[in-house]
Amino acid sequence: MRFKANWNSPVPDDACEVTSYGEVEDYTITIVESLSTNDYQLEGLKIYPNPVDGDFVTIKSPIAGDKFINLFDINGRKVLSTTLVGDMLNISSFSSGFYMIEVSVGDSKKVSKLVIE
Repeated sequence: MRFKANWNSPVPDDACEVTSYGEVEDYTITIVESLSTNDYQLEGLKIYPNPVDGDFVTIKSPIAGDKFINLFDINGRKVLSTTLVGDMLNISSFSSGFYMIEVSVGDSKKVSKLVIE
């Protein structure tokens, strides 16, 4: 992606055209992986309370086994990656806000919204 600015004159239609007093900036966007809530492989997954105002959130899965948890902030940055043996996830160290939680059990996974108050 290219942005161009010209001082005291219009910007030409061709961003590669030479200008005397201006600036050109090039940017690259890399999309690594999408994070959505449309994965229904774990349809019976329950995350509660949501919104949560305490230190723990309960995650119950219809599939037995360890739960692999990834928690992403509103900007898509991974803020937690852990394995959950039981059903209780400690969220006491996280600020209030909106998060996306990805829960994987075996080959199945689901991404859900999580609100921490």
